[in-house]
Amino acid sequence: MHLDEPARNRWLQHWTLKALEALETHLAKDRETGRFCHGDGPTFADICLAGQVFAVAIDLRQHFFNVYAYCRISDDLGDEVGDSAASLQLLDQWEGELNACYDGHPRHPVFVALSETVRMFEIPRQEFADLLTAFRQDQTVTRYETFVDLLGYCRYSATWCYTWAGIAMTNASGSLITPVRRCNSLISGRTSARTMLRAASIFR
Repeated sequence: MHLDEPARNRWLQHWTLKALEALETHLAKDRETGRFCHGDGPTFADICLAGQVFAVAIDLRQHFFNVYAYCRISDDLGDEVGDSAASLQLLDQWEGELNACYDGHPRHPVFVALSETVRMFEIPRQEFADLLTAFRQDQTVTRYETFVDLLGYCRYSATWCYTWAGIAMTNASGSLITPVRRCNSLISGRTSARTMLRAASIFR
C-alpha cells in the first residue's frame, strides 16, 4: 500500500480493533473463557494477544521506546562490559543519572526522554532501580539453588516491566476493548511470578 505513516497507523488500528472485537465475541460465548482467553491462567493465546494490543496503542509507542532505551543500556552495562568490577562501577554511574532524572534534572539523553514518560505515568523510581539491582546481582551470582531464589531474582529483573506495561495499558485509549483488559491482567506484576514459575517447571 502506498500510504504515509499516519494513514498506515489508522489502517492498522482499524483492522486490529475489528479483529479484537471478533475475538471478544468468540470469547464471550466460549465456556472455557475465564480471566484469560482460555481459563484463569495465561496461555500462548494471551501472549499472542499482547502484541496485537500494543499495535493498537500507537500513542504509547514513544513511551515504550523511552523505557526500552533505559533497559537496553542497563542490560549492556551488566552483560557486555566483560569485567564485573567495571560493570558495577558503570551501573552505579547509571543509577546516578537515574537519580538526577527523578530529582528533576535529567542529563543523559535517555533520561531526558524518559523523564516525560515518568511524569505522565507517575512511575516510581524504584521500578527502574530494581533492574539495576538485578544486573548487579548478575555480577556476583551465577547459580540459583531453588526456584524461590530464582523468583527472587526475577522480582528485580522482570516483574517491574510487566507492572509498568500494566500502568501504560491502563492509561491507553478508552476505545480499547475487553481483550486489552485481559492483556493488561496478563502483563501485570501480580501474575508474572506465577507465569515464570509455571514455565520454569516445564524444564525441571
